[in-house]
Amino acid sequence: MNIKSTLLGWLGGRGAIMRTVKNMRSMVEARRKDPVIIDTARKIMNAYGVARDDTNGEAEAIYRFLKNHIRYTRDPIDVELLQDPVITLAWRTGDCDDISVLGASLAESIGLPTRFVLYSRQGGVPHHVLFEVRTDEGWLPIDVVYNKGVGKVPQGTFETV
Repeated sequence: MNIKSTLLGWLGGRGAIMRTVKNMRSMVEARRKDPVIIDTARKIMNAYGVARDDTNGEAEAIYRFLKNHIRYTRDPIDVELLQDPVITLAWRTGDCDDISVLGASLAESIGLPTRFVLYSRQGGVPHHVLFEVRTDEGWLPIDVVYNKGVGKVPQGTFETV
C-alpha cells in the first residue's frame, strides 16, 4: 500500500465516519507488515525495557512513545485527512485518527490485536477515535489526545468498531 495521505473529503455524518474507520483498518492491515513500522515497534520495546511476554508493558510502551513523540495536530478546516502511519511517524504529528492508525500498526506489528473506538462526549455523532489493544488482561484503551493513560478514557459514549 503506497498511501501517503488520503483526502476523505468534507466531514459528513455517520457514513463518512464509518468510511474513515474502514480506511484506517486497511492502513493498519497493510502497514503492520512494513519494515519501518516493525523496526520502530521493536525499538520502542527495547527503549522502554519491556519484558518478552509482558503484553501490558508493550501497550504501555506504545502509549508512552505516542504521547512523548507524536504531536496532536488538527486536520485542515472542514476536511478529513487520513495519513499513512509511516508519514505520521516521519512527521511526528497527526490528529486522533492518524495517531490511532500509527499506534494500532505498531501494536499489530508485534502481535497485539487492536480495534478502534469512536467517542462522543454527550452521545450523538462521534467526534473522536482512539484504539484499544488486547493484552493478557483484556482490551486496554489507548488515547494520547485526552492523555488519561493506558486503560483510562474520559467520560462519554463509546462505540467499538
